[in-house]
Amino acid sequence: MVDDNDVTEQLATLPTRPTDHPLYQQVEALINQGSWAQALVPLVELLALYPDDPYLQHLLASARTRSALLGSGEVITVEPVSHDRSKGINLKLIGVVLTLTLLICGIGGAFMAWQFLLPETTDQGQETQIEALREEAETALSSGDYDRAVLAYNELLELAPNDREILAKLAEARQLRDLASRYSEAIAEMEAHHWENALAILQKIEAEQPGYRDVTARLSFVQGQQGLESRFSQAEAAFNQGDYQQALELYESIQAEDYGYQRETVQDRLFFSYLQLGLAEEAAAKKDIQRLKSALDKLEKAVSLRPTDAQARGASQLLRLYLAGLDEFKGKNWAEAISNLAPVYEARPDFGDGSVSQLLYDAYTTWGDELFEAGQFEQAMENYKQARLIRGVDQDDLDQKITMVQDVLTPPTPTPEPTPAPPVAGPAVGGGGGGGGAPVVALAPTPTSTPDPMPYAIKTMSVRNNCSGSGYIHGVVWNSYNLPLAGVVVHAFNETTGLGPLISNPTNGDGIYQIIIGGDQIEGLWSVQIFENGQPVSHAWGQRLGGECVNGAQELKVDWQRELQLQ
Repeated sequence: MVDDNDVTEQLATLPTRPTDHPLYQQVEALINQGSWAQALVPLVELLALYPDDPYLQHLLASARTRSALLGSGEVITVEPVSHDRSKGINLKLIGVVLTLTLLICGIGGAFMAWQFLLPETTDQGQETQIEALREEAETALSSGDYDRAVLAYNELLELAPNDREILAKLAEARQLRDLASRYSEAIAEMEAHHWENALAILQKIEAEQPGYRDVTARLSFVQGQQGLESRFSQAEAAFNQGDYQQALELYESIQAEDYGYQRETVQDRLFFSYLQLGLAEEAAAKKDIQRLKSALDKLEKAVSLRPTDAQARGASQLLRLYLAGLDEFKGKNWAEAISNLAPVYEARPDFGDGSVSQLLYDAYTTWGDELFEAGQFEQAMENYKQARLIRGVDQDDLDQKITMVQDVLTPPTPTPEPTPAPPVAGPAVGGGGGGGGAPVVALAPTPTSTPDPMPYAIKTMSVRNNCSGSGYIHGVVWNSYNLPLAGVVVHAFNETTGLGPLISNPTNGDGIYQIIIGGDQIEGLWSVQIFENGQPVSHAWGQRLGGECVNGAQELKVDWQRELQLQ
């Protein structure tokens, strides 16, 4: 008894076409051997699996017919009669003889009918079968079912062994079956990226059957993939050797030909190559505008490949701001120039071979000069103060500019005139007698000397971002001989919010001081100043802090130096 689970499993794995089933291969082998009767058993089983297949139905009928025609008749044996009988033996013998005679006559008649009547009927059936098989074979051949076509033509050869047309069609079907098998093998090799194997198979097919299916197009594709593979190996070698320009050109040619080839790897390599070439060209360009623009182009391509990369974005942004600031500077748009150049200077004071420092200084001072001439003295002073913070530039004329503004903003104090002092009683001068002496007059006050200038001056001032959550004002105080000065106190005051003063601890032995600001108190314009004995001993200097932690400023560093006091 067949298990239901076995039947279910068999049906689940049943091939779509009966010619792909192992039973069909068994049937084909038996028929090719001429064993039609033996082929009936697997053929019946196969038809049970594919009950609606017209070809199998036709093949079963053909096999039964062939089996019947080629099969042997039943052998009849006569049992011998014993001679130890009664007297009626002769009569029985005569009856047996008559029976045998009639049987022989019947067999003879059947033989004569088989010889003369059956061949005509068989020939008619055979012609019908040949036509049906021929139609089935041609249909299978035209539809690409070459296995079925080969089997059908083999059956036809059994019925018509000398038919040249059938022999030619059988050879064609076998050749096409072989081509289809090799074509499938070539596709499998292509899917595995075994280009050499695929190329060899396709070239052989093309040589034997030019124009077969899409072999020509596949040959072109495989050869293209081989070229891409070769170029990719060259690009990888150049990349690993640090030859980014050569690697870049090869990777770009690969993408131009086949965008999907090794896409992730090629994209990563292109990003890194653009980044390295852009950074190297920016460093080597110094003040060369064209080379700086070329560097920006490479950096922006790197950003387009990986928009979230901080290094690529930062480098391209600084370069873009510098070039924009330079254009604004040339157009004498000082506010816009300062807006673009200031972030570059704060991030990299040496940018553009140090030119950003000079450009920013000139923008501040030139704008200050124009404001001074326009009578906007306070705004001019603010620009001059900002210019003083720029390091690495010649500031010889800046003090004179600041003094001029101060003279305008601070009117001179009138000189006090001495007033007569009231008479003061004193001892009389002279001898005895009662005369009085002349009154004593107070001398005019002795003029006081001009106060000394503030003993501490700012040395450097800079800001930077800080994402720790707190703000800081810190720095170093130096003496006039550039040695750290201990015991100095710095006050900080938020001019915007009114917070302060915040007072640092006295500087330590390294001259370092620090003031910590709460995260919610950072925003605003901060002024810093040195105090001794509760009195200011330096000018107050201001700088704005605030903004988000990446692009803002939360840290102010101010270094001071005590001036040499000459008596």
